Formats: sequence, structure tokens, C-alpha cells
Amino acid sequence: LAFVKEDTIAQALGIQYQLSVITDIAPSEIDLAWLYEHSSVEKASEDLFLPLRENGRRRFAVANPTDCRLFDFIRSIEGHTRGVTLTTEKAIHEALETLLNPPSSVDLEEIIARGLREGAEGRAIEELVEHIMEQAIMRKATDVHIEPTLETTQVYLRIDGVRQPMVSLPSALHEGIINVIKVRADIKPDQHFTPDDKKFIFSYRQRRDVDVRVSLLPSSYGPTVVNRILDRMSSLITLEDLGYSPGQFEIISRLTKCPNGLILVTGPTGSGKTTTLYALLSKIASPEKKTI
Repeated sequence: LAFVKEDTIAQALGIQYQLSVITDIAPSEIDLAWLYEHSSVEKASEDLFLPLRENGRRRFAVANPTDCRLFDFIRSIEGHTRGVTLTTEKAIHEALETLLNPPSSVDLEEIIARGLREGAEGRAIEELVEHIMEQAIMRKATDVHIEPTLETTQVYLRIDGVRQPMVSLPSALHEGIINVIKVRADIKPDQHFTPDDKKFIFSYRQRRDVDVRVSLLPSSYGPTVVNRILDRMSSLITLEDLGYSPGQFEIISRLTKCPNGLILVTGPTGSGKTTTLYALLSKIASPEKKTI
């Protein structure tokens, strides 16, 4: 009923379990190397823990001091559970949210105005594409659709399988937007009337790399583009976490051990094909095998 604040409960539990308490976690404190090697953002959010690094020393912030399974997991990797500190569920979720989606101070209207002044070769068009891609990743979109009309360029995001309007831009910016995407995807700028499929890596706020698959198609008012976002971070979950029944999991696990063969993963947009493929690859990846 929220009669007692989370911070107060954490302080009381800290006294009971003789653990230090922190109620605010800066994203810069998170030990990303450990998190990505041994766990994932999704797992940390679900299990309510974060690996932290301060002055060269690692510690673990946990929200539930009675989670024996989590302590066993930490002990299996570190060999001990020294350095565990208590925190709140709110502090963990806020730190992860800020880590993945740092605040943006972009003034979209100002960028559009500069883009119209500078033309297709101006820096503002680059900033506009950056903003569109950042917003798409932040909102966990799987696709960015950029479609020209007679007077405007419409940008849509596909979120949870549903296409949603993001922004309507002046048609004068369309050529510049398409050229920026073409350059990044290594598509010839003078290619206007033939479809193409390429890819590039987008640096999300200089924090992590995101794979982007580009599909270019001609239309009546100019090229249309669909950028498919393949965010490796959001896909870093294991086969065990995908919800298969024991029988299904046994069949899939057996298939991953075959020396050769082909596994077809099919389904509509947003059904989890990429997530499943990343989970399969993480299952078979090892120093002895080359994974492409």
C-alpha cells in the first residue's frame, strides 16, 4: 500500500542483514564488462541486481537479500559474495533506464529548420537521422519506415508489431535523409530506381553498437527506406529464458549440438526470430568455433 518508502525498507533490511545500503546508483558505476559477459540487462532487471565497479573494486547491489539463487549465481562466478550491498528496486530500474536511454536535449524543430537552410549536404541532416534512430532504439522499435509523399516525408516506427507515426518532415529534407542512410549502408548515392538491401552499425549515443539492416525501394515520390533494428543488447537472453516447454527445450538443445545442418526460424514481424537466433548463437558460441 506504499505506507513505507522503499528507502526506509532498504535501511531496515540493511540493519537486519548487516549490509550497507545505497539508494542511488549512477550508470557510470555499473560494471558493463561483467554484466555483458556473465548476464544481461534483462536478467539484471528481472533479478534485481547490478554489478558495480568503484576504485577498481567490484561489488554487487541487490534489492532482495533473501534471493538465495542470485547469491549462488554471484558466488559461482566470483567465488564469494563479499562486497554485496543493498539497494532498492527503484534504484536498479532507474540506473538501467538511464544507462540505456540517457536524456536527450535535441530540439527537433531547430534541427529541421537548420536542415532546410543548409540543404542536403548540411550537418543538420546527419543530426536528424541520428535523432530518428535514437528515438527508435529508445522506444524499442523494430523498424523505422521513411516514406515520401507529395508534400512531406513520413516517419513511422514499428513497436510491438504495430506501425506508429513518429514525425512528419518537409519533403525538401527527404533527399538528404536518404543520402545519409545510403552513405552509412555503403549504397551508391546515385542509385535511385533499383531496390537494395545493405546494413550498417549505428553507435547509440556512443554507448553501444546496434545493427541496422537497410531496405531501399523506389516509389512515385522518391526512395522509401525501412531500417530494421537488430539490437543485440535487447536480444541478449538465453534459450532457457525464452519460455519453451521442457520437451521443446530438449529438442532445440539437441539440435544446437549437431555438427552440421540448418535450422529455420520463421514468423511475422516482432515474433522473436532475432531474439531466438541470438539465443541459439550464444548457446553454441565458444573459442573453438567461429560464429558469423
